[in-house]
Amino acid sequence: MLDMHNHILYGVDDGSRSLEESVRMAQMFVQSGYTDLIATSHFLKGSYEKQKPFLQNRLDEITQELNKQHINLNLYLGNELYYESGILDLLKEGRIATLANSNYILLEFSFNQAPYGLNNAVYMMQLAGYTPIFAHVERYKYVQANPDWLKPYIDQGAYIQCNLSYLKKPESKDYRTIMELLNRGYVHLFGTDAHQSEWRNPLVKSQLDILEELLTKEAYQTLLIDNPYAILHNKDIEMPDEYLKIMPKVSFLSKIKKKFAG
Repeated sequence: MLDMHNHILYGVDDGSRSLEESVRMAQMFVQSGYTDLIATSHFLKGSYEKQKPFLQNRLDEITQELNKQHINLNLYLGNELYYESGILDLLKEGRIATLANSNYILLEFSFNQAPYGLNNAVYMMQLAGYTPIFAHVERYKYVQANPDWLKPYIDQGAYIQCNLSYLKKPESKDYRTIMELLNRGYVHLFGTDAHQSEWRNPLVKSQLDILEELLTKEAYQTLLIDNPYAILHNKDIEMPDEYLKIMPKVSFLSKIKKKFAG
């Protein structure tokens, strides 16, 4: 399996805090069934501004340590890019990274305020040869209030990623939003968005089990395996014919919560 959204690179954002923690996270990823990661450190002007050459050196350092400790996990470089002006220039200059040197870019938005001019921005990104993936959309208040806010951008050719972590919180707005998005067929990818070995860690086996119960076999294969590797190989992301076996009801949510509590 490949995780296309995480913060395993240490000392560059609010993710891993040391080489030792990056190694612990790598062990957790392997324990959860992953063999490949695209490391997506934040890039946000004024807060997280480590650029591609630095990040590549940090990734190479971690890879060397994983090889030394015989931890079988392949790392590829990416970024989680906060949506703002100047992104295209930074990409063209090679200062920030696409996902694993593909045409895909991972975009993050304000959690409270819907982005302005996004239709035109998506068009300009596509015109420049990039395909945007919207990160952890279930966390945005305007998506929680109206999941169909995403539809024009999906129709335009953008793709949607959700976080695995909220699948263990069935009474949260984030979980309910993921279910609404799955019911509409708006989800293309899941990522761990793992940050540290304690807070939001990569131990996601129980969340993957929840998805196996919720999704059709085709949808699980597409969203969790085929589409992440499509990014790695710079191929087209696909949509399954059917997503959910059933749309969860309250009794089902209670059952899931009880089964995977802790």
